[in-house]
Amino acid sequence: WQIREITRDRVIVTPTSPEGAPPPFWKGDSLGRPFETGLYYGELLRAFNRAAESGTLKRALTEFPLSPEARAAAERHIKKQIEATGCLPDDQTIILEHFADSAGEHQLMIHSIFGNRVNHALSMLVRRKASELTGLDVRGYDDDDGMLLYLMGGSELPEGLFDRVEPHGAQEIIDALMPSEPMFSM
Repeated sequence: WQIREITRDRVIVTPTSPEGAPPPFWKGDSLGRPFETGLYYGELLRAFNRAAESGTLKRALTEFPLSPEARAAAERHIKKQIEATGCLPDDQTIILEHFADSAGEHQLMIHSIFGNRVNHALSMLVRRKASELTGLDVRGYDDDDGMLLYLMGGSELPEGLFDRVEPHGAQEIIDALMPSEPMFSM
């Protein structure tokens, strides 16, 4: 959708192509998960991963105040994620998942539990490296659980992209990119 008009109580939109304007967003209400909370969350996911590997996931989930239905749903969700990516993201593991969406657009999902405060900066670095390697505009979204990156027009993001981001000089690159981020260029 593309915004055509904003009034006091309405936003008027019209359909657009996949290459059209990025979707509207609102990030003003949340600072994102603190890094320390992400580490704790990651420890829990690592324990769930070990429990799934040893066949004790159902028992591990009984430690949490969940209804039987919620416990069964959590178990299904965890097993489905492990089946899709091989393991859960945790405080020691970031997962990169290349896939094509229902429209055939190639995307890269980076599962990272460290919170949006970390993931947004990491997303800027990875998008910049992808743009350098492909010469194309790399778009993306990030939140507390990771980041989604894609190129317009069906091109694929390069393999090994995450490993090509150099930590040396990262702060300077982030400082240079920050003014062009949608959150800051409004």
